[in-house]
Amino acid sequence: MSLNLSHQKGYIAIDGDQVYYEVQGQGQPLLLIPGGTGDSWWLHKIASALSKDFKVITYDLRGTARSIASKPLNIEIGRLSADAVAVLERLGEHSAFIVGVSSGAVIGLDLASRYPDYVKALVAFEPPLIRIHPRKQQLQKLIAKANYIALRWGADWAGLRFAIGVGLPIKPVLKGAAEYKEYIALTKEPQVSPSVADEYLQLVMLTNYLPQIGRLKDNKILVFTGAAENSLEGKRFYAETAKILAEQLACKMIVFPGHHFSFFHFPGDCAKVIKETLLNV
Repeated sequence: MSLNLSHQKGYIAIDGDQVYYEVQGQGQPLLLIPGGTGDSWWLHKIASALSKDFKVITYDLRGTARSIASKPLNIEIGRLSADAVAVLERLGEHSAFIVGVSSGAVIGLDLASRYPDYVKALVAFEPPLIRIHPRKQQLQKLIAKANYIALRWGADWAGLRFAIGVGLPIKPVLKGAAEYKEYIALTKEPQVSPSVADEYLQLVMLTNYLPQIGRLKDNKILVFTGAAENSLEGKRFYAETAKILAEQLACKMIVFPGHHFSFFHFPGDCAKVIKETLLNV
């Protein structure tokens, strides 16, 4: 039986670790999987917008932000998709709409491959799947360089090198980071600081994930890929992989307003696109 939660925050235990989650709204369950460092704070605005029509579940990936993990972390895609299933089960859901953002979309694809019964439909927004991109060798070198810089000079320099290299919108990132800093100062919530090695090993693993096209088709999962208008116009690789994946799966690609961080900066507009897509399934 599903839990009727209007708005709840807390922790659930998964294999002895504590995973932070939030639930808000009523209706069909929708799980938002964060990208980047796995901090669902970056999804709180679109979660609020979507909660008018869905029961929205967000969570921090294990070992990041507010989710506490034992060390060392097991950097493996199967663990990340299993964690998403565990979050759903602990909250009384055995099937949900899945919306994955950036590297969260990669986790969503693996979830749909391994655990199809838990997926009503999947929206994979700008998945950074470099192995299906024509410039995969160049992109792999860029990721390897970012990993090297992280280990030698720290995550901040590596993040800047990566952002510039893949054409992420710098001003929106900095604006969001400033809001995040204010939020942390105001709430004083405890934050996990993953090691630089853990953080960038996970980036290498997720970006090198090869989607199981045959399995996704066999599982008859309804998949929508998504890309933002500015990303498409700028020919960003993560928008191009959304197009390539849609062709491989013979599925629809949805166009969102804005850029790679539109779920944070234009939450109402993006929520409207998701609502119109999923409520017509």
